[in-house]
Amino acid sequence: MSSPTASSSPSCDVCGNLNDVKKDSFTFTPIAVTKSALAGCDVCEILKTSLTHARPNFLNTVLDKVTVKKAQGRPLELTWNVKGLPSTEIVEIYSHADNPTAYPWAGPSKEVSLDSSSDACFDLIQSWITDCLTTHTTCPVDRTPLLPTRVVDVGSSTQPPHLHISVPDQRAEYLALSHCWGPPAKAATTIKTTASTLQAFRTEIPWAELSNTFRDAVLITRRLGFRYLWIDSLCIIQGDAADWALEASRMTTVYTKAFLVIAASGAADGDGGCFLRDGRSASEEGVLKVPCPAAGNPNGGSGSSSLYVRRSQRGIYFTLAEMRGGEYPHGWKSAHGTPLDARAWTYQEEELAARILLYTEDELQWRCAEANACECKGVRRSAAADGGSQRFRLGQFAGGGGGVVSGGGAEARSEQQRLESVVAWCFIVAEYTRRDITYMSDRLPGLSGIAGCWEGAEDDRYHAGLWERDLPRHLLWWSHVGGLAAPARGSLRHAEYYAPSWSWASVTGAIQHQRDVGEVRVRVVDVQTEPATVNRFGSVKRGNLILAGLLVPIKLEPQPRNPLYTNKNTIIKVMDTRGDVEKEKADLGMITPDVMTEEGELEIDVLEDHWLLPVACKENFTHKNVATRVVFTCLVVRQSKVSPHAFERVALLTSAMPFPSWDRFTRGVSEREINLV
Repeated sequence: MSSPTASSSPSCDVCGNLNDVKKDSFTFTPIAVTKSALAGCDVCEILKTSLTHARPNFLNTVLDKVTVKKAQGRPLELTWNVKGLPSTEIVEIYSHADNPTAYPWAGPSKEVSLDSSSDACFDLIQSWITDCLTTHTTCPVDRTPLLPTRVVDVGSSTQPPHLHISVPDQRAEYLALSHCWGPPAKAATTIKTTASTLQAFRTEIPWAELSNTFRDAVLITRRLGFRYLWIDSLCIIQGDAADWALEASRMTTVYTKAFLVIAASGAADGDGGCFLRDGRSASEEGVLKVPCPAAGNPNGGSGSSSLYVRRSQRGIYFTLAEMRGGEYPHGWKSAHGTPLDARAWTYQEEELAARILLYTEDELQWRCAEANACECKGVRRSAAADGGSQRFRLGQFAGGGGGVVSGGGAEARSEQQRLESVVAWCFIVAEYTRRDITYMSDRLPGLSGIAGCWEGAEDDRYHAGLWERDLPRHLLWWSHVGGLAAPARGSLRHAEYYAPSWSWASVTGAIQHQRDVGEVRVRVVDVQTEPATVNRFGSVKRGNLILAGLLVPIKLEPQPRNPLYTNKNTIIKVMDTRGDVEKEKADLGMITPDVMTEEGELEIDVLEDHWLLPVACKENFTHKNVATRVVFTCLVVRQSKVSPHAFERVALLTSAMPFPSWDRFTRGVSEREINLV
């Protein structure tokens, strides 16, 4: 490479915009930057070299164009979309603060340590903790919380860990671990407290029997100066259904009161550990060093410096980090989603944490109510701390003192605040249910910690995954096979009664909710659910919902599958059977069945009688330049198989119907009380 100039040439059509302080982004094509580099533009040579570092074959039609994003004091980002994939990739070009370059557009950043167990990493963690304790006004600080029922006393280098049974009202700080057990075969080998090992573990938990993840968590707890650590498999008596149900009901307290949650994010099972044994991809996969002139030496001379290039992200557009108001994972691996991101149980462990320390495949990361931090970019104030987008992590709300949506109690809330609360819960359900769970009987217990926290913050009543205050809106869920970042596992009923049919917990698919449905057109007369265990946020014995609403008789007509499509889903059309309905208005749209296997099999018998139960209606808006469209959102119900005079839900219908108004659609149908089970 020839000696570069201090900045991109204004005459270069490809990189000239780097000099424009008013322009924070622009695009170029891979072919254009390659031609410009061959013509002698040294800045374009840097850009081409950076692309090659991430995508050696970038010219072979992998990407159409590259977006350059720049901000003062931050690394330059090259972002592109991969053809044929719903993904984006990012490369960072940065400098070192102690050796500035002649290129002001490449802001400073930090290197990532190769060893997350190093003294430097623990010093960094301690700085994050100190910063949180001394400068964050909204991060909870309870230095004497009640200890959970059992905790691991981590001991020391000369004393082995042992299981500590807390005495009533015992108070002390403790940490908690969030980890993946792994597949059933691996989970079966995980060390556990059982009725037969309980007494022995009170004396000593054998170090040799601990998994790498458990050992690392013990070492982290010791290094950070804490005595107690909560680990699920050791602090809940495994195989004891009563103890399991009781401790599952206490997850709100366990994770919100932990001083810090340690997340073994990069480990798929206990063998992986927190200190990853196979290296950290943000460092080991390569930071490319590119020689360049130092600041103040635009023509080279005796002053020299370096730019650095690292692959920063490879993943889907709509990432969890974006939804949480946080940052992208920094590295070529973890942007696909860490192992913890794929597990249902670990969702509430992260969301409830007041502070969480993540050991990812790439680097250490930190999250609390006011800050996001990582090794490569330092500390950034969170969006929530600046009054920005709504965060859904709930640890900051533990113990009262505020709700998920700001404002007073239920009576003082505006309609907008109530809708925001519904949307927030729908987001939680969607994110939770897209994740894998080994035992579907855990579907409600795995969310019970968040539900317990939400109940106190929102002053609402819980019914098998739904909330009473705005219950009609919570009814408008639909289950899907797969979807964005969701496993394609189909949606089935539980083998035994688990929840009422109107609850999303009654099926096993990933759940989404209809939003912006307009005005609710039903009234809740009564709702009752009876918990099946001591955990009142777990499965239920029974559930009854009585609505004052309308029942519109319909006929379901399966449609032939198009042989040109590979989609195996069965399509069912809804037809209005009322005799006075005009023929062209009889077609009411297609339903989304609650139960559908990956092969398209349904539980619906189209020969049975079915009804629409309209829940919400949106009128007077324009759709495709056609005014006064009316969209109805309805439950599809049939007579219950087990409860006389009751109905059960089987599907959801959302349709822009060919009726000009609610009154026109519901003519001739009288309001009645409808019992859903």
